[in-house]
Amino acid sequence: MAEFLTRRRFGNAVNVCSAGIRPGKPEDAKDAIETLREYFDLNASEHTPRDVKALNLEAFDHVVALDKDVAKKLKTITKREIIVWQIDDPLGDDLLVYKQRALEIMQLVGRLILCEGISPSPTGIRIEDKTARRNDCGDRFGD
Repeated sequence: MAEFLTRRRFGNAVNVCSAGIRPGKPEDAKDAIETLREYFDLNASEHTPRDVKALNLEAFDHVVALDKDVAKKLKTITKREIIVWQIDDPLGDDLLVYKQRALEIMQLVGRLILCEGISPSPTGIRIEDKTARRNDCGDRFGD
């Protein structure tokens, strides 16, 4: 859901990918896809879970883990600093729990924008001086 919600906010101005350390089967994403459609009017019907090992994490400005356990595993495959959020996996819960997790993601994406000094520009997204980071941006794991 994070990938689609972030794209909704920025459009094609950012390169965003969602991937898992243990990606599930495509049918495991059905509730997330339904939540995005029903509550956020987003079409994620073509989404299939991706393995994070298929991505070059060094190519991204920010790497976000949705919990500390995921962050620890990510540190074994990247030297990048990991931003850690604590969002419980809604797998197996009802759509209202998925909606709540999606709202949490949207809130944290907004906070990340403020903390990292990300702002729109005519050519896409501009990263401002990172010394302006605030303490409520999520835990840092790494460098």
